[in-house]
Amino acid sequence: GYGLTNLRLSWSDRDRQWTVALQIDNLLNEQYYITKTPALNADGTLFSVNGTPGLLRTAFFTIERNF
Repeated sequence: GYGLTNLRLSWSDRDRQWTVALQIDNLLNEQYYITKTPALNADGTLFSVNGTPGLLRTAFFTIERNF
């Protein structure tokens, strides 16, 4: 098996009116597939494997304000 490493750092002021956060998904930039489907020849032998790759490292920065 395998796993993905994500990271989130956030800061809020004392009144929790403001929150600032940095989030990084797939921190180690692993290549992985969400789905894999075998493609077979007419005689049933494996021709190829088709799949949907997952996202590579992705970063998000957010600022929130509560009223």
